Amino acid sequence: MGYVYDLALEEIRLLDPIMARKIEEIMLDWRASTTEGIMITHNIRSECFLNKDHMIDILKCLHANYPLGLDIMQSAFENECHSYVFQGKEIDKGDVSENVGNGKTIMDFKRALKGKYRTLSMHRIGKIVKNMLTPGLEPTDTEKKFDMANHGCWATWSKSSKNDPFDFVVDPQAVLRLTANLGLDHRQYRKKHMLMIYKKDDVPSFFIPTIADANIYPYFECATDGDFCGRTRPWFKSDYEKRGLIDKKDVMPRIEGVHKPIKLGHLKYPVRTIK
Repeated sequence: MGYVYDLALEEIRLLDPIMARKIEEIMLDWRASTTEGIMITHNIRSECFLNKDHMIDILKCLHANYPLGLDIMQSAFENECHSYVFQGKEIDKGDVSENVGNGKTIMDFKRALKGKYRTLSMHRIGKIVKNMLTPGLEPTDTEKKFDMANHGCWATWSKSSKNDPFDFVVDPQAVLRLTANLGLDHRQYRKKHMLMIYKKDDVPSFFIPTIADANIYPYFECATDGDFCGRTRPWFKSDYEKRGLIDKKDVMPRIEGVHKPIKLGHLKYPVRTIK
């Protein structure tokens, strides 16, 4: 299996060499625009598992929207990618630990719940979250039927600890360890995060993430042909060192996979928080 970008571009070139040449120019322009552009275009070029026809559609989307400006093109790319999630190679569940986890800020979780269930008031969402985090409380039976995410879920797990997928998240600087290892948003390392843990058996299927799952998020590492799962792309050394993590053994690629959202009722309660 080769890089899907090369295979897709070659097929476009056979039918429309002018379009293929323009796509190459677009990729160079996008790469030159920002640090994120460098990382996203690298990810597109490095993809191994996405269906070739889907990559062709994504490249044609870039070509069609580029004349409208890079910002509009990137937004169109984001929307196009949503059509091709969960297309990576299925991960053998024998390679997944008993418990898996998903970590995000409390505000991001609230936004995801609001995006999925638009009629819910923020007041009720706040109460759901409070019940998730408080010992002795849980969401109602109705709320436990809600999906835990709007689109897909990114899960991590540990090969050294079957029960704790976040065994690397310890004090001091627990949030920094989480965000740096999983390659989360740099702006979030001071914010309160929730660590949602659930059993692998409650997830029908895990998939190796592709560029369509990662979308415009730059901290993504494309899996290669021999990989049995995805791997996070941690922060650059300079980014975590200047925030206080000096020992590089504290930050390394972590196992990850993507899956369709599961219900809140499958989570372990109370949900752990770190700040």
